Amino acid sequence: MQLLGFSDWSAVSGQQLTERYRQLVRLYHPDKVHTVDETERRQAEQRFIVIQQAYERLSDIKRRRTAATDL
Repeated sequence: MQLLGFSDWSAVSGQQLTERYRQLVRLYHPDKVHTVDETERRQAEQRFIVIQQAYERLSDIKRRRTAATDL
C-alpha cells in the first residue's frame, strides 16, 4: 500500500485509489519515460508493472484485505 502512497489502506476510497493509480501510471509508463539511461528506463518499467499489480489487487474489495498484508 505504501507503493501507492497510502499508509492506511482501510480508509482509502475506490476513487482515491483510482486517482493515485492514474497519476503513477502516467509517471512511470514506459512510453512516457524519456531518459538516456537504459537502467532508469528498466526500473521505471518494473515499477509500472508493480503498480499495475497492486492496483488490480486493491481495486477488488474482497482481495484488498489479503493484499494489504502482502504489499
